[in-house]
Amino acid sequence: MTDDPRDILLSYAARISAVVLDRLGKENVESIFVSGGTARNDVAAFRGPSGIEIYSDLDLFVVARRTADLDIDRGHARHAADCVPRRGENWTIFPEPDIGVFSQRDFFGQKTRPGTAEIADANVVLHGGDEIPSKARKFDAAEIDPLEALYLLENRLGDIAVLADRLERAESDGFRRYVRYVLLKSCLDAGTAILIVLGLFHPSRAERMRRLRDVQSRGDYHHLIPEGAFTRLEKCDRDLLRLQEAFETDSGADPASIRDAGWFLLEAWRRMAEFVSHLPTDDWSVLFEWRCKSGRWVGNARELSVLARRKSIPRVRVLRRARRLARLSPVDAVRLSGAAATLAAIERSGVATGALRGRENKGGYLDVLDELTRVYGYTTGDVFARARRMSEETA
Repeated sequence: MTDDPRDILLSYAARISAVVLDRLGKENVESIFVSGGTARNDVAAFRGPSGIEIYSDLDLFVVARRTADLDIDRGHARHAADCVPRRGENWTIFPEPDIGVFSQRDFFGQKTRPGTAEIADANVVLHGGDEIPSKARKFDAAEIDPLEALYLLENRLGDIAVLADRLERAESDGFRRYVRYVLLKSCLDAGTAILIVLGLFHPSRAERMRRLRDVQSRGDYHHLIPEGAFTRLEKCDRDLLRLQEAFETDSGADPASIRDAGWFLLEAWRRMAEFVSHLPTDDWSVLFEWRCKSGRWVGNARELSVLARRKSIPRVRVLRRARRLARLSPVDAVRLSGAAATLAAIERSGVATGALRGRENKGGYLDVLDELTRVYGYTTGDVFARARRMSEETA
């Protein structure tokens, strides 16, 4: 068996692909391909006493020919990934794979994101021809919506909230190293978010750092991220480039480092949200409600209906409460819960919870999130744990 982390990830991807094809049927799948760091040969790994620890995500794209059963196909793809072990004789893959299942129309109809901007130049085809990855050149990095910068940080804050919970349950030394890698990468993504907001994103990490140094030298946009951020970004980049050496000398994360990274990302998110929304405010509830498209009733009600279908809940039961629930986008409200959970965990005094409830006694972000999760059947645990489960099961 190879000891090259990229080969291990590609072999793992091929086994997932085989199960997906078996579950969906080869005749129903047009293309399966890998993109991201695995395709670029940029895989983060550490060679420790128990073997190779692989920290990089696996980004797997499945393009289905049929469109009527995409939700079912997505469920099959998730189950396929669960069937393939992430541990071998001398290696462990820490993150779960990120598997997207699309019709060709949906795939090319989505907005350009950091993850799609590099597909045409960085892909490994596991099934079908290279026609679809080649057509992905339509995803021009210069056309990324500035809101994707916030989405990127929101995803990272969600990851941190999950890892913080797991770390409290005394996971292994390998897991603590993985958490440290996620914190490094997450903080570096604050720099990526700056470039997205400024229309300067580039798929190559080396080129992104060069552009960030150029932005720093001009001094025009220091207000977008917290003080000392560029020094931090440079250190994160150095540690990721020399990961083996860095982890041999300082090999794990702890709750304090999670809180520190979480606050850094929250501050970056707040500053960029103010910049993008043109709402100069220190009121978290204002920014959360703006991010959740407060007041766009029709679109929000449509999201409620789609989520009800995915959870097999009678839509009439959900729509009876639509007047309250559609005040905020349910999809965005659930996704933002990672940022809210991190904020609440950091401030612990209850100030964060109060800030997120809005200026009214009822109907603020947390109240909507609380009712939303209960209506969809998530009743166990605090509001953030419920939102996290809902996000995982309805994504």
